Amino acid sequence: MCGIFCTISRNGFLSPSENATRLLKHRGPDNFHEHQVTVNTKDNQEIFLSLSASVLCLRGTPLVPQPIVDPDSGCALCWNGEVWRLEGEQLPVLDGSDTKLIFKLLCEAASSRESHIQIPKVIERIRGPFAMVFYDGFSKKIYYGRDSLGRRSLLRTVTPSGDLVISSISDKDLSTCWSEDEAEGIQIIEISQLTANSSFPPVELTMPYVVLQSEREQNSEELVDPVARPDPLIQLPYGTLNKDINPPSTSTRLNISSHPLTIFERLLRLSLAPRVSGIRLSGQDVECECPQSEAEPRIAILFSGGLDCTLLARIISDVIFSPTEAIDLLNVAFQNPRIHKGELGYELCPDRITARSSLAELQNICPRRPFRLVCINVPFTESQGHRQEIIDLMHPHNTEMDLSIAYALYFAARGIGETTTDDGKIIPYATPARVLISGLGADELFAGYMRHATAFSRKSWPGLLDEMELDIDRLGKRNLGRDDRVISHWGKEARYPFLDEDVVVWTLQAPFWEKVGFGMTRSIASEIEKNEDEGELDIEDGKLLLRLLAWKLGMKGVAREKKRAVSIHDS
Repeated sequence: MCGIFCTISRNGFLSPSENATRLLKHRGPDNFHEHQVTVNTKDNQEIFLSLSASVLCLRGTPLVPQPIVDPDSGCALCWNGEVWRLEGEQLPVLDGSDTKLIFKLLCEAASSRESHIQIPKVIERIRGPFAMVFYDGFSKKIYYGRDSLGRRSLLRTVTPSGDLVISSISDKDLSTCWSEDEAEGIQIIEISQLTANSSFPPVELTMPYVVLQSEREQNSEELVDPVARPDPLIQLPYGTLNKDINPPSTSTRLNISSHPLTIFERLLRLSLAPRVSGIRLSGQDVECECPQSEAEPRIAILFSGGLDCTLLARIISDVIFSPTEAIDLLNVAFQNPRIHKGELGYELCPDRITARSSLAELQNICPRRPFRLVCINVPFTESQGHRQEIIDLMHPHNTEMDLSIAYALYFAARGIGETTTDDGKIIPYATPARVLISGLGADELFAGYMRHATAFSRKSWPGLLDEMELDIDRLGKRNLGRDDRVISHWGKEARYPFLDEDVVVWTLQAPFWEKVGFGMTRSIASEIEKNEDEGELDIEDGKLLLRLLAWKLGMKGVAREKKRAVSIHDS
């Protein structure tokens, strides 16, 4: 995780303010640096480019300072991302610095005579979340943007003096009006082509993201002529949602023997493997009373005890190499002084109740794995004391729902609470984990919201698929940038296994009857009905594939868990 701050000005170099520097260093406590470039335009005007970046080093040795600069070409990169895989490469990118790798590929592309084609090809190959600002020293262009799912924050604003600012965080000292990058493509600013009469901030070109077309779409007469499409494009690995509403006559409701379950489990394990491997431990001392027999946790999970996060915890236990490495489960509860005056109120929160129930199931199935429930109890006075900081971090989001979710993520990411030792002693505890795993994306991809069930009850399969399509199309424009700003404030990085590109590709291609149970007839002899006293009958239709996987892995209580209207960590 890193912090990015880029300014383009006619008025001189514009460095981050004291407040912006503080926020950037919170995101990247391991390194901070600024790089300045003066660019001469074609009519000899001077444009002042300032690139600043902070670094949270989670992969590779040694640390790679940012911005990373090539002194020969003048190219420079601010990179906030994780490259889990490059398209065309068989093995995941686990060793070394992905920042250096992407910078090398971008510099090579920029040096090409067809750089306008080669640079988007590099971006097209990236599998993983990112936000970036790349200065092409050959052509004097700025490229900036974030991945199509919007998994990393990137904001922009124009100062009162006309300077353009691109940043991971909003700085109210510079501007009170920031906007989120739309995650619809990569923006290009041709600095060298500016003249004294050019508008400023400069007009931006866009390399748009485009989805893969299915054979049906390619044959459609309604498609726009490809010749009329803008060039260049960045081809995404996934297409549109499969909206087929005609299941084969032999199709029945999914069960634990269904082939789609095997495929999905394999994809989810492949998604988790790089996200929980090769993580550097923090060099900072963390005050906690961990049992010495347990390896220091590198991974923590945003844990409500719900289906999505508990399923991830169960599989992570299989994927992590060391059987003694602890996994921290971060569970937040807030004091409501109007209802509960004492400490007991925290234990009555719905997420705390489900967390303890799911923890017991995890411990029963994985007895060797130290799962540590971190109870983060937030008094009302403390939550109010951080209110303005949270509001500033989540800007430009500003609704009460934004604030409610941001509160939970903010205190969860801080990771300070208490835990219970094996002998029943409650002790203060602060998680040292700098990687936080989130189940976000499961509800959108697998119809887990209550509104999906409502849409099906009203308009059957077409209504369900229309609702799912709306959720999926909005993923890149919703709340991931907000969540990134809030979580990263504590020098932590959120990772989203359900939003892995390969998981998304398969989920969008699969017809609904391979993912959910709405409207499907149960087979007469499903494995669960034969062997588990018809336990499957208790399993909801929404996210059926995830529920069956939980059941297969031994978590029957989790599989039966009823979806609540709002689950802070999973929704």
